Amino acid sequence: IGDDNSVDADETPSFDLGVQRLAGKQVNMGSFIDDGTMTLEPDTYSFDIHIGDTDYEFQFNVEPGDRNKEMEDKLARLINRSNIGVEVSVISDNGRSALKIESVATGTPDGKDAIFNISDDNTSKRAGAVDYFGLGEITELPHNAEFTLNGNPHSAYSNSFTIDKAYEVTLKGRSEDGHDAHIGLKPDVESLISNVESLVDGYNSFITKAMDYSKTYGLSNKFSNEMRGIQRSEERRVG
Repeated sequence: IGDDNSVDADETPSFDLGVQRLAGKQVNMGSFIDDGTMTLEPDTYSFDIHIGDTDYEFQFNVEPGDRNKEMEDKLARLINRSNIGVEVSVISDNGRSALKIESVATGTPDGKDAIFNISDDNTSKRAGAVDYFGLGEITELPHNAEFTLNGNPHSAYSNSFTIDKAYEVTLKGRSEDGHDAHIGLKPDVESLISNVESLVDGYNSFITKAMDYSKTYGLSNKFSNEMRGIQRSEERRVG
């Protein structure tokens, strides 16, 4: 992070980073109900999603002949279009389906157990939709990322964060036991040598696999011969 001209590989600190757990979202997994039926009585229903310091009310109508799957698709579109910080998908399983509601954010930056809550206890229209679709139950609580820097434990509510104002890091997965990642800068020459070695190893592996494929399936070596021809042409041009 910062001005490239001010970066000095000898002065910039380095770290050993071990990841024990990624930051996780909150998940409310609804109830699986039959796609082709609907037992909610025709009426106008509403429910509230509380996220942050704001309550958002969602209203929808149930008409005679409506079906559960169609209504779930409708509710998913309604909530997703609102962009309030949750994402909704419809999960199908052998003629049944359920609404899955996930927080966009991860972790618990304010120390609360939940990022959002869904209820129709004090909503303006008819209640009952939350229980019917099973929207109010938290099935996965959000949690912070847990990691170590040089053996010292740390946590973060997001999987992306900065270290010592020198690096911006995005965690992708847990570390294997005893295999921490080393974060630092290489001098330009060392970095160049490493990249060239990686390129050579990749090329050699590619040629070896092409030859093995030809031997196994009895095909011609035309492809590998063409690759070698390109290599020799480039060597003459560079030389």
